[in-house]
Amino acid sequence: GDVAGFQCLVRWVFLHRRKYLRHVLAAIWQEQWTKADVDRWLESQGLSGQLRAEALAVEEFVALAHALRERFGELPHSLPGAVERPREEQDPEGECEE
Repeated sequence: GDVAGFQCLVRWVFLHRRKYLRHVLAAIWQEQWTKADVDRWLESQGLSGQLRAEALAVEEFVALAHALRERFGELPHSLPGAVERPREEQDPEGECEE
């Protein structure tokens, strides 16, 4: 699987743990969907957009990451607003870029 993308997703969601999942996911893929789109999509996954990160179990994060990868083709490897560095300059451990 995409361990680096999963780590980045979890890190981003927990950096904003006081915000609803809807808000955080809309920010990650802000060019691809609206908060209303996120709400409908999360509902189709059996989740509420008004959940917060700490309400999800590990298994739910894994399922969410798989579903997001299916929808967008890949998970984020950098936080929104981060300056992308060339792959050869990125952390070899695959950590989420800030």
